Amino acid sequence: MQTTGAVLWSSDIPSTFESLRIQVRVGLATMMSGVTWWTTDVGGFFGGDVGSPEFRELIVRWYQYGAFCPIFRTHGDRSPGMSPLPARGSRYGEDGAVCTAPEGHAAGAPTEPWTFGNETEPLLAEMIRLRASLRPYIQELAANATAAGAPPMRPLFYEFPDDPTSWLVEDAFMFGPTWLVAPILELGARSRWVYFPGATTWRHHFTGEVYRGGQNVS
Repeated sequence: MQTTGAVLWSSDIPSTFESLRIQVRVGLATMMSGVTWWTTDVGGFFGGDVGSPEFRELIVRWYQYGAFCPIFRTHGDRSPGMSPLPARGSRYGEDGAVCTAPEGHAAGAPTEPWTFGNETEPLLAEMIRLRASLRPYIQELAANATAAGAPPMRPLFYEFPDDPTSWLVEDAFMFGPTWLVAPILELGARSRWVYFPGATTWRHHFTGEVYRGGQNVS
């Protein structure tokens, strides 16, 4: 996989906050195993109801995490499902592709950002714009991964090996050498504790607030 640059993803995972929490650890373990191109199905694959307030909250949190993965993509079998595609040999729509399934395909609900309601859409759009703004930075990470094998996502200890506490953090990570990412991973949470590693200062991207390294802050 390192030779060809193939992308690995974490398979068809459930649309739950527990699954989201697991992805943070899985992603970092994958990076440290030498596989630098990794991603998840943003929002999870199974069980997401696009009209559910809980799932809409989950998709926001997953976007906030996924925007800092090496590959950022949303994908899933959402509900409620759409009308099934026709059976084998028939065409879907006037110019549709030929269906190959004997009984036809059942199509899931759409996954575009506007699918999840007027309150959710701008939050997702914000993360898409942030990801787009990071394109030059991500290109540098990609080049460094190719040249030196440096993982785009990194445990805190990768950048701060002399900070003992950084070796204990499993729910936050570095995206390259500059961005500390601490996603919210609990339903209903509006804040979380974040450990700021190293003898340096950190600036909150959205608020501009500055934090001193070597401390936990809520």
